[in-house]
Amino acid sequence: MDSSIPFSAAMFEAIGEPIAIGRPVSIEGEIVDVEIVWMSASLRELAIAANITSMRLSEVYPEMVDSGWLEELVIARATGRPSTRFRPRQLEGQVLEVIEITARWAGDWLVATVHNLSTRASSNADMIRAAAMVTEMMAANPVFARILLPNQTLEFSTRAWLEGRSGIAATFDEMVLEEERERVETWQATPVHEREPVLMFRAHHGNGQVRWYSVHAEVIAETGIEVQVVSDVDHYLRETRASERLARDLHGQLEVLTSALDASTDGFAIWRAQRNERGEIMTFMLEFMNTVGAAPTGLSPDLLVNRTIESVVGPEQSEGLKAAFALVIQRNEPQVRRVTVDSPAGWVGTFENRVAPIGHDCVVASFRLVP
Repeated sequence: MDSSIPFSAAMFEAIGEPIAIGRPVSIEGEIVDVEIVWMSASLRELAIAANITSMRLSEVYPEMVDSGWLEELVIARATGRPSTRFRPRQLEGQVLEVIEITARWAGDWLVATVHNLSTRASSNADMIRAAAMVTEMMAANPVFARILLPNQTLEFSTRAWLEGRSGIAATFDEMVLEEERERVETWQATPVHEREPVLMFRAHHGNGQVRWYSVHAEVIAETGIEVQVVSDVDHYLRETRASERLARDLHGQLEVLTSALDASTDGFAIWRAQRNERGEIMTFMLEFMNTVGAAPTGLSPDLLVNRTIESVVGPEQSEGLKAAFALVIQRNEPQVRRVTVDSPAGWVGTFENRVAPIGHDCVVASFRLVP
Protein backbone atom coordinates (compact mmCIF):
# COMPACT_ATOMS: atom_id res chain seq x y z
CA MET A 1 0.00 0.00 0.00
CA ASP A 2 1.14 3.54 -0.74
CA SER A 3 3.14 4.71 2.30
CA SER A 4 1.30 8.03 2.28
CA ILE A 5 -2.05 6.36 3.02
CA PRO A 6 -2.84 6.73 6.74
CA PHE A 7 -4.41 3.24 6.93
CA SER A 8 -3.15 -0.30 7.33
CA ALA A 9 -3.52 -2.72 4.44
CA ALA A 10 -3.86 -5.54 6.96
CA MET A 11 -6.80 -3.76 8.55
CA PHE A 12 -8.69 -3.58 5.26
CA GLU A 13 -7.77 -7.15 4.30
CA ALA A 14 -9.13 -8.33 7.65
CA ILE A 15 -12.54 -6.91 6.76
CA GLY A 16 -12.76 -9.45 3.97
CA GLU A 17 -14.72 -7.17 1.66
CA PRO A 18 -13.79 -6.33 -1.96
CA ILE A 19 -12.39 -2.83 -1.35
CA ALA A 20 -10.53 -0.23 -3.40
CA ILE A 21 -8.99 2.99 -2.13
CA GLY A 22 -8.51 6.05 -4.28
CA ARG A 23 -7.35 9.61 -4.01
CA PRO A 24 -8.67 12.58 -5.94
CA VAL A 25 -6.82 14.00 -8.93
CA SER A 26 -7.40 17.75 -8.86
CA ILE A 27 -6.65 20.64 -11.16
CA GLU A 28 -6.86 24.11 -9.60
CA GLY A 29 -8.84 22.64 -6.71
CA GLU A 30 -11.39 20.87 -8.90
CA ILE A 31 -11.60 17.06 -8.81
CA VAL A 32 -11.17 15.79 -12.38
CA ASP A 33 -10.55 12.10 -11.68
CA VAL A 34 -9.75 9.57 -8.95
CA GLU A 35 -6.58 7.47 -8.93
CA ILE A 36 -6.90 3.95 -7.49
CA VAL A 37 -3.96 3.39 -5.17
CA TRP A 38 -4.86 0.07 -3.51
CA MET A 39 -7.25 -2.85 -3.87
CA SER A 40 -7.89 -5.78 -1.55
CA ALA A 41 -7.14 -9.40 -2.38
CA SER A 42 -10.86 -10.24 -2.37
CA LEU A 43 -11.44 -7.58 -5.03
CA ARG A 44 -8.67 -9.04 -7.19
CA GLU A 45 -10.40 -12.42 -6.98
CA LEU A 46 -13.53 -11.07 -8.62
CA ALA A 47 -13.66 -11.64 -12.34
CA ILE A 48 -14.92 -8.09 -12.72
CA ALA A 49 -11.72 -6.52 -11.46
CA ALA A 50 -8.19 -7.18 -12.68
CA ASN A 51 -5.33 -5.29 -11.07
CA ILE A 52 -6.50 -1.71 -11.41
CA THR A 53 -3.96 -0.18 -9.01
CA SER A 54 -2.49 3.09 -10.36
CA MET A 55 -5.35 3.38 -12.85
CA ARG A 56 -7.94 6.13 -12.83
CA LEU A 57 -11.71 5.82 -12.67
CA SER A 58 -11.94 7.32 -16.16
CA GLU A 59 -9.86 4.36 -17.40
CA VAL A 60 -11.65 1.64 -15.44
CA TYR A 61 -15.24 2.83 -15.85
CA PRO A 62 -15.21 5.52 -18.56
CA GLU A 63 -18.94 5.28 -19.29
CA MET A 64 -19.80 5.86 -15.60
CA VAL A 65 -17.47 8.85 -15.39
CA ASP A 66 -19.02 10.26 -18.56
CA SER A 67 -22.49 9.90 -17.00
CA GLY A 68 -21.66 12.16 -14.05
CA TRP A 69 -20.13 9.83 -11.47
CA LEU A 70 -17.33 12.24 -10.55
CA GLU A 71 -19.88 14.99 -9.90
CA GLU A 72 -21.80 12.59 -7.65
CA LEU A 73 -18.61 11.81 -5.73
CA VAL A 74 -17.96 15.52 -5.20
CA ILE A 75 -21.48 15.89 -3.78
CA ALA A 76 -20.95 12.80 -1.61
CA ARG A 77 -17.79 14.36 -0.22
CA ALA A 78 -19.60 17.59 0.63
CA THR A 79 -22.64 15.89 2.20
CA GLY A 80 -20.95 12.95 3.89
CA ARG A 81 -23.31 10.53 2.14
CA PRO A 82 -22.20 7.43 0.25
CA SER A 83 -22.50 7.25 -3.53
CA THR A 84 -23.91 4.02 -4.97
CA ARG A 85 -23.80 3.05 -8.63
CA PHE A 86 -25.07 -0.08 -10.41
CA ARG A 87 -23.26 -1.21 -13.54
CA PRO A 88 -24.86 -3.94 -15.68
CA ARG A 89 -22.48 -6.12 -17.70
CA GLN A 90 -23.96 -7.53 -20.89
CA LEU A 91 -23.02 -10.12 -23.47
CA GLU A 92 -24.95 -10.24 -26.74
CA GLY A 93 -27.68 -8.12 -25.22
CA GLN A 94 -28.20 -10.36 -22.16
CA VAL A 95 -27.49 -9.01 -18.68
CA LEU A 96 -24.94 -11.34 -17.09
CA GLU A 97 -24.42 -9.51 -13.83
CA VAL A 98 -24.89 -6.20 -12.09
CA ILE A 99 -22.02 -4.66 -10.15
CA GLU A 100 -22.83 -2.52 -7.10
CA ILE A 101 -20.18 0.08 -6.24
CA THR A 102 -20.61 2.05 -3.01
CA ALA A 103 -18.06 4.81 -2.37
CA ARG A 104 -17.53 6.79 0.84
CA TRP A 105 -15.04 9.50 1.67
CA ALA A 106 -12.67 9.16 4.63
CA GLY A 107 -11.06 12.55 4.74
CA ASP A 108 -9.16 12.95 1.47
CA TRP A 109 -9.43 9.26 0.60
CA LEU A 110 -12.20 7.51 -1.30
CA VAL A 111 -13.05 4.02 -0.03
CA ALA A 112 -15.20 1.92 -2.37
CA THR A 113 -16.74 -1.51 -1.83
CA VAL A 114 -17.54 -3.55 -4.93
CA HIS A 115 -20.05 -6.39 -5.04
CA ASN A 116 -21.23 -8.63 -7.82
CA LEU A 117 -24.97 -8.86 -7.13
CA SER A 118 -25.14 -12.22 -8.93
CA THR A 119 -23.38 -13.80 -5.93
CA ARG A 120 -25.87 -12.64 -3.32
CA ALA A 121 -28.69 -14.65 -1.70
CA SER A 122 -31.26 -16.84 -3.42
CA SER A 123 -32.97 -13.99 -5.26
CA ASN A 124 -29.81 -12.96 -7.11
CA ALA A 125 -31.18 -13.39 -10.62
CA ASP A 126 -34.27 -11.43 -9.71
CA MET A 127 -32.27 -8.61 -8.16
CA ILE A 128 -30.10 -8.45 -11.28
CA ARG A 129 -33.20 -8.21 -13.43
CA ALA A 130 -34.68 -5.45 -11.25
CA ALA A 131 -31.46 -3.43 -11.14
CA ALA A 132 -30.88 -3.84 -14.85
CA MET A 133 -34.43 -2.74 -15.64
CA VAL A 134 -33.97 0.49 -13.72
CA THR A 135 -30.43 1.30 -14.80
CA GLU A 136 -30.94 0.44 -18.47
CA MET A 137 -34.47 1.72 -19.07
CA MET A 138 -34.46 4.88 -16.98
CA ALA A 139 -30.86 6.05 -16.90
CA ALA A 140 -31.57 9.14 -19.01
CA ASN A 141 -34.71 10.15 -17.12
CA PRO A 142 -35.00 12.22 -13.92
CA VAL A 143 -36.14 9.41 -11.62
CA PHE A 144 -35.36 8.06 -8.17
CA ALA A 145 -35.52 4.26 -7.98
CA ARG A 146 -36.06 1.84 -5.11
CA ILE A 147 -35.66 -1.95 -5.18
CA LEU A 148 -37.39 -3.58 -2.21
CA LEU A 149 -35.61 -6.80 -1.25
CA PRO A 150 -36.60 -9.03 1.70
CA ASN A 151 -33.85 -7.74 3.99
CA GLN A 152 -32.87 -4.41 2.49
CA THR A 153 -34.01 -1.60 0.21
CA LEU A 154 -31.69 -0.33 -2.52
CA GLU A 155 -32.17 3.33 -3.42
CA PHE A 156 -30.42 5.25 -6.17
CA SER A 157 -31.12 8.15 -8.48
CA THR A 158 -30.20 9.07 -12.01
CA ARG A 159 -27.94 11.99 -12.70
CA ALA A 160 -30.86 13.90 -14.23
CA TRP A 161 -32.81 13.51 -10.97
CA LEU A 162 -29.93 14.87 -8.90
CA GLU A 163 -29.50 17.83 -11.24
CA GLY A 164 -33.21 18.60 -10.94
CA ARG A 165 -32.80 18.77 -7.16
CA SER A 166 -29.90 21.21 -7.46
CA GLY A 167 -27.45 18.46 -6.57
CA ILE A 168 -29.09 17.77 -3.19
CA ALA A 169 -29.21 14.02 -2.51
CA ALA A 170 -31.79 12.55 -0.13
CA THR A 171 -33.31 9.21 0.77
CA PHE A 172 -36.98 8.53 0.09
CA ASP A 173 -37.85 8.97 3.78
CA GLU A 174 -36.02 12.30 3.88
CA MET A 175 -37.97 13.60 0.88
CA VAL A 176 -41.45 12.96 2.28
CA LEU A 177 -43.05 15.92 4.08
CA GLU A 178 -43.93 15.11 7.68
CA GLU A 179 -47.63 15.87 7.13
CA GLU A 180 -47.64 13.39 4.22
CA ARG A 181 -45.73 10.64 6.02
CA GLU A 182 -48.71 8.69 7.41
CA ARG A 183 -50.41 8.57 4.01
CA VAL A 184 -47.20 7.50 2.25
CA GLU A 185 -46.43 4.83 4.86
CA THR A 186 -49.98 3.47 4.61
CA TRP A 187 -49.57 3.19 0.83
CA GLN A 188 -46.21 1.48 1.22
CA ALA A 189 -47.60 -1.02 3.75
CA THR A 190 -50.57 -1.96 1.55
CA PRO A 191 -50.04 -4.99 -0.73
CA VAL A 192 -49.29 -3.86 -4.26
CA HIS A 193 -52.39 -5.48 -5.77
CA GLU A 194 -54.64 -3.65 -3.26
CA ARG A 195 -53.18 -0.14 -3.44
CA GLU A 196 -53.58 2.71 -5.91
CA PRO A 197 -51.03 2.16 -8.71
CA VAL A 198 -49.60 5.67 -8.29
CA LEU A 199 -49.43 7.78 -5.15
CA MET A 200 -49.11 11.56 -5.41
CA PHE A 201 -47.50 13.25 -2.42
CA ARG A 202 -45.75 16.49 -1.49
CA ALA A 203 -42.02 16.27 -0.89
CA HIS A 204 -38.94 18.33 -0.11
CA HIS A 205 -37.44 19.23 -3.46
CA GLY A 206 -34.27 20.91 -2.20
CA ASN A 207 -33.37 24.51 -1.41
CA GLY A 208 -36.53 24.87 0.68
CA GLN A 209 -38.89 24.00 -2.19
CA VAL A 210 -41.90 21.72 -1.85
CA ARG A 211 -43.06 19.86 -4.97
CA TRP A 212 -45.57 17.20 -5.94
CA TYR A 213 -43.94 13.81 -6.47
CA SER A 214 -45.42 10.50 -7.57
CA VAL A 215 -44.32 6.98 -6.71
CA HIS A 216 -45.21 4.11 -9.03
CA ALA A 217 -44.66 0.47 -8.09
CA GLU A 218 -44.20 -2.59 -10.28
CA VAL A 219 -43.68 -6.19 -9.16
CA ILE A 220 -41.58 -8.71 -11.06
CA ALA A 221 -44.25 -11.36 -11.47
CA GLU A 222 -42.07 -14.46 -11.11
CA THR A 223 -40.42 -13.36 -7.86
CA GLY A 224 -42.51 -10.73 -6.10
CA ILE A 225 -39.63 -8.24 -5.91
CA GLU A 226 -41.06 -4.73 -5.91
CA VAL A 227 -39.49 -1.93 -7.91
CA GLN A 228 -40.61 1.64 -7.21
CA VAL A 229 -39.94 4.71 -9.32
CA VAL A 230 -40.36 8.19 -7.86
CA SER A 231 -40.97 11.01 -10.36
CA ASP A 232 -41.00 14.77 -9.98
CA VAL A 233 -44.32 14.92 -11.78
CA ASP A 234 -46.57 12.25 -13.20
CA HIS A 235 -48.63 14.60 -15.30
CA TYR A 236 -50.73 12.10 -17.14
CA LEU A 237 -52.00 10.24 -14.08
CA ARG A 238 -52.70 13.52 -12.29
CA GLU A 239 -54.83 14.63 -15.21
CA THR A 240 -56.95 11.46 -15.18
CA ARG A 241 -57.70 11.76 -11.46
CA ALA A 242 -57.90 15.52 -11.05
CA SER A 243 -61.02 17.62 -10.66
CA GLU A 244 -61.77 20.36 -13.20
CA ARG A 245 -59.98 22.92 -11.05
CA LEU A 246 -56.93 20.71 -10.62
CA ALA A 247 -56.98 19.96 -14.35
CA ARG A 248 -56.60 23.68 -15.07
CA ASP A 249 -53.65 23.82 -12.71
CA LEU A 250 -52.25 20.75 -14.40
CA HIS A 251 -52.42 22.44 -17.80
CA GLY A 252 -49.95 25.06 -16.61
CA GLN A 253 -47.67 22.36 -15.23
CA LEU A 254 -47.85 20.48 -18.51
CA GLU A 255 -46.74 23.60 -20.36
CA VAL A 256 -43.69 23.77 -18.11
CA LEU A 257 -43.03 20.08 -18.59
CA THR A 258 -43.46 20.43 -22.36
CA SER A 259 -40.89 23.22 -22.40
CA ALA A 260 -38.47 21.02 -20.48
CA LEU A 261 -39.01 18.09 -22.83
CA ASP A 262 -38.56 20.35 -25.85
CA ALA A 263 -35.06 21.08 -24.57
CA SER A 264 -34.26 17.34 -24.74
CA THR A 265 -32.34 15.86 -27.67
CA ASP A 266 -34.60 12.78 -27.56
CA GLY A 267 -38.11 12.42 -28.88
CA PHE A 268 -40.75 11.86 -26.21
CA ALA A 269 -44.33 10.67 -26.73
CA ILE A 270 -47.31 9.31 -24.81
CA TRP A 271 -49.65 6.88 -26.60
CA ARG A 272 -53.04 5.56 -25.46
CA ALA A 273 -54.32 2.16 -26.57
CA GLN A 274 -57.61 2.03 -28.51
CA ARG A 275 -59.55 -1.21 -28.00
CA ASN A 276 -62.47 -2.83 -29.79
CA GLU A 277 -65.59 -4.24 -28.12
CA ARG A 278 -63.77 -7.49 -27.32
CA GLY A 279 -61.03 -5.57 -25.50
CA GLU A 280 -58.39 -6.16 -28.18
CA ILE A 281 -55.89 -3.38 -28.87
CA MET A 282 -56.50 -2.11 -32.39
CA THR A 283 -54.29 0.98 -32.54
CA PHE A 284 -52.70 3.72 -30.44
CA MET A 285 -53.70 7.39 -30.22
CA LEU A 286 -51.05 10.06 -29.68
CA GLU A 287 -51.63 11.97 -26.43
CA PHE A 288 -48.41 13.99 -26.34
CA MET A 289 -45.21 14.52 -28.32
CA ASN A 290 -42.40 17.00 -27.80
CA THR A 291 -41.04 19.25 -30.54
CA VAL A 292 -37.90 17.17 -31.14
CA GLY A 293 -40.01 14.05 -31.56
CA ALA A 294 -42.32 15.68 -34.09
CA ALA A 295 -39.49 17.24 -36.13
CA PRO A 296 -39.18 14.44 -38.73
CA THR A 297 -42.80 14.97 -39.78
CA GLY A 298 -42.34 18.68 -40.42
CA LEU A 299 -45.43 19.35 -38.29
CA SER A 300 -45.85 20.90 -34.86
CA PRO A 301 -46.83 18.49 -32.05
CA ASP A 302 -50.31 20.00 -31.68
CA LEU A 303 -51.12 18.92 -35.24
CA LEU A 304 -50.19 15.31 -34.42
CA VAL A 305 -51.97 14.89 -31.08
CA ASN A 306 -55.20 12.83 -31.22
CA ARG A 307 -54.07 11.10 -34.40
CA THR A 308 -53.54 7.34 -34.66
CA ILE A 309 -50.09 5.81 -34.87
CA GLU A 310 -50.84 4.79 -38.47
CA SER A 311 -51.45 8.43 -39.33
CA VAL A 312 -48.42 9.74 -37.45
CA VAL A 313 -45.87 7.10 -38.46
CA GLY A 314 -47.38 5.41 -41.51
CA PRO A 315 -49.74 2.43 -41.97
CA GLU A 316 -47.07 -0.18 -42.69
CA GLN A 317 -44.24 1.47 -40.81
CA SER A 318 -46.18 1.57 -37.52
CA GLU A 319 -46.75 -2.20 -37.24
CA GLY A 320 -43.54 -2.89 -35.31
CA LEU A 321 -44.19 -0.07 -32.86
CA LYS A 322 -47.79 -1.15 -32.27
CA ALA A 323 -46.61 -4.65 -31.43
CA ALA A 324 -43.98 -3.28 -29.01
CA PHE A 325 -46.47 -0.94 -27.31
CA ALA A 326 -49.03 -3.73 -26.93
CA LEU A 327 -46.37 -6.00 -25.40
CA VAL A 328 -45.46 -3.32 -22.85
CA ILE A 329 -49.10 -3.03 -21.77
CA GLN A 330 -49.59 -6.80 -21.73
CA ARG A 331 -46.49 -7.50 -19.62
CA ASN A 332 -46.63 -4.22 -17.68
CA GLU A 333 -42.88 -3.82 -17.98
CA PRO A 334 -40.49 -1.70 -20.11
CA GLN A 335 -39.19 -2.79 -23.50
CA VAL A 336 -36.48 -1.55 -25.90
CA ARG A 337 -37.21 -1.87 -29.60
CA ARG A 338 -35.31 -0.71 -32.69
CA VAL A 339 -37.32 -0.12 -35.83
CA THR A 340 -36.12 0.89 -39.27
CA VAL A 341 -38.62 2.94 -41.26
CA ASP A 342 -38.85 4.82 -44.53
CA SER A 343 -42.18 6.55 -44.23
CA PRO A 344 -43.90 9.16 -46.40
CA ALA A 345 -44.81 10.79 -43.07
CA GLY A 346 -41.15 11.84 -42.74
CA TRP A 347 -39.65 9.11 -40.57
CA VAL A 348 -36.51 7.75 -42.21
CA GLY A 349 -33.78 5.68 -40.55
CA THR A 350 -33.38 3.40 -37.52
CA PHE A 351 -34.95 4.59 -34.28
CA GLU A 352 -34.30 3.18 -30.82
CA ASN A 353 -37.48 3.27 -28.75
CA ARG A 354 -37.48 2.88 -24.96
CA VAL A 355 -41.05 2.19 -23.94
CA ALA A 356 -42.59 1.90 -20.47
CA PRO A 357 -46.17 1.54 -19.16
CA ILE A 358 -47.76 4.59 -17.57
CA GLY A 359 -51.24 4.49 -16.12
CA HIS A 360 -54.09 2.50 -17.63
CA ASP A 361 -53.63 1.51 -21.29
CA CYS A 362 -50.92 4.12 -21.88
CA VAL A 363 -47.24 3.90 -22.74
CA VAL A 364 -44.52 6.52 -22.66
CA ALA A 365 -41.80 6.27 -25.29
CA SER A 366 -38.48 8.04 -25.65
CA PHE A 367 -36.84 7.60 -29.04
CA ARG A 368 -33.78 8.70 -30.96
CA LEU A 369 -32.20 8.16 -34.38
CA VAL A 370 -29.30 5.70 -34.17
CA PRO A 371 -26.64 4.64 -36.71
